[in-house]
Amino acid sequence: MKAVIMAAGKGARMLPLTENIPKVLIKVNGKPFLLYVINNLHQAGITDICLIVSYMKEKIADFLKEYNIEATLIEQPEPKGTGQAVSLAKSFTKDEDFIVLGGDNLWSADDIKEIIKHKQAISGFKLQIPKSTEF
Repeated sequence: MKAVIMAAGKGARMLPLTENIPKVLIKVNGKPFLLYVINNLHQAGITDICLIVSYMKEKIADFLKEYNIEATLIEQPEPKGTGQAVSLAKSFTKDEDFIVLGGDNLWSADDIKEIIKHKQAISGFKLQIPKSTEF
């Protein structure tokens, strides 16, 4: 299973903390919040990760290098909502199962494992985005 992490927001409600960094990189207990999200995905067995980025995307790229994390970055040039952001990940997810997480939401590794365990209950569901859809 793959993971798509939404990390494109500006975090305007978190000002002044987000003046110089994206919301997902605000430190919590001395570590960037995104590190907790990715660590929990790894602990749940998901290592194929994509991040949808926009605001200060270069800082997220630097974070990945600093923590030696392999992930695909996909830029959302203009924020047009969650649905549009997920549609950008289609080239990454292809026809494989994937989970979408907000980069500012923390799910435990156990919760993620439960989702994986029960994916068969929804295995017939596939995200279908018509080619003519414009956002």
